[in-house]
Amino acid sequence: MNRAAVGREAGIDGVPNFRDLGGLPTADGRRTRSGVLYRSGGFEDITDRGIDTARKLGVRTVIDLRSTEDFDPRNRLQDAGVTVVNIPIVREGSPTDPRRPMRPDGTADMARVYRMLVDKSATAIGRLFDLVVDDGTTPAVIHCASGKDRTGVIAALLLGAVGVTRAPIVEDFVQSAPVRDELVAYLSRRPAYAKVVHQFPPGTLDAEPRFIEDFLDELAPETGGVVGWLTGPAGVSDTTMSRLERLFLEPAPR
Repeated sequence: MNRAAVGREAGIDGVPNFRDLGGLPTADGRRTRSGVLYRSGGFEDITDRGIDTARKLGVRTVIDLRSTEDFDPRNRLQDAGVTVVNIPIVREGSPTDPRRPMRPDGTADMARVYRMLVDKSATAIGRLFDLVVDDGTTPAVIHCASGKDRTGVIAALLLGAVGVTRAPIVEDFVQSAPVRDELVAYLSRRPAYAKVVHQFPPGTLDAEPRFIEDFLDELAPETGGVVGWLTGPAGVSDTTMSRLERLFLEPAPR
């Protein structure tokens, strides 16, 4: 079976919020390749069936974005020959700390959280981009705990780096909304989150379009948008950006 078809149809059993970042349109009329980069939540509950699916997808690398407070070094895919790399994406305060910056309406200011993530983790994000384009890294799965926030920010940066337009980036982000209850249940089973998941301020566990839209809007005027931030504060080289485009985009139409 085609790897991309497996990813679209099956997901990975026991891994929440899993999806392919392929098939999204760019401003120049191309699309991201399927079967190259996937995003998800954590792997602690992966089943034997899920491991079989990961093999069919050809997954070579899992990039875990969690920090020391919620990182679990055990991943059953390692027994299947998959390389697991931890590149922590952090903000001010532990990810398990219920406190968040707040909006005037009493909900968590998730766009500000996302800006904290990139500002505190610029060097780590530069490393992640270099890793993604290394020979032998892909197909790769990028994940955090729920696969919504840290993963959502990295997905937005990867997609924006190759010219995916704003609407598909937002549409990808909000796909976490329908599985909110599944994500809350998953976090409730994790020792790092079990006692705090229900203490998060309103909005923290949602996936509203404005979260990622406001983050991208704020990034744009200060740094020249996603590409300007990546090649500036994150230190991603022009060579890495070119290699990412060749890796992650389908060829330009003739």
